[in-house]
Amino acid sequence: ANRIGLELFGYTDDEFKKAPADYQKRFYCVSDGMANDGDCRDVADLLKGAGVQLHFIGFGEGSDIDEALMKELASVSETTGESLYRHFSSAQQFSRFMGCQSRTITN
Repeated sequence: ANRIGLELFGYTDDEFKKAPADYQKRFYCVSDGMANDGDCRDVADLLKGAGVQLHFIGFGEGSDIDEALMKELASVSETTGESLYRHFSSAQQFSRFMGCQSRTITN
């Protein structure tokens, strides 16, 4: 399976099933999205069906990143209707984004 799929599957049984039912479950995947061993769509669908929001964060440029796959795998925001996929060209942009997400999760 694709490494993204393996990472997603690893969290399916371990972490998300332990979370209380009223918690918002989120998974952040930082990747170039390049398939290296198969397809991970079934695992992404399984997690989405279990109420897990999938956020994909892309790094890379041009042919070194598969943005289409990550947009497809990411959940869709219930408020904006947009894919929960973001592309960052620098570590500084990514760090600012994650800082905002951390405040959201911990408050």
